[in-house]
Amino acid sequence: MNNLEAKKEQNQKMMRWFQQNRRQLLKNYPDQYVAYNENGIIGHSENLQDILKIVEEAGLKNHYCVYLVPRNSRYVQILPMYFR
Repeated sequence: MNNLEAKKEQNQKMMRWFQQNRRQLLKNYPDQYVAYNENGIIGHSENLQDILKIVEEAGLKNHYCVYLVPRNSRYVQILPMYFR
């Protein structure tokens, strides 16, 4: 398996984790940023800078997603992510 295929597989695992746990996120973390990967939640906070610091301290440079959990589940807001 080459590097591109491995990254694609990791991304698919993260999406599966998100789909399986979306209701829990909506229930437990409304109006918060949640960083996660295929293994679960890395951290959560109402402040995006706090989340980025948590991820940096965990040593997960490029292998995570950040989701802003909406206050209610009637809408979804997707934020663009830029990696350095």
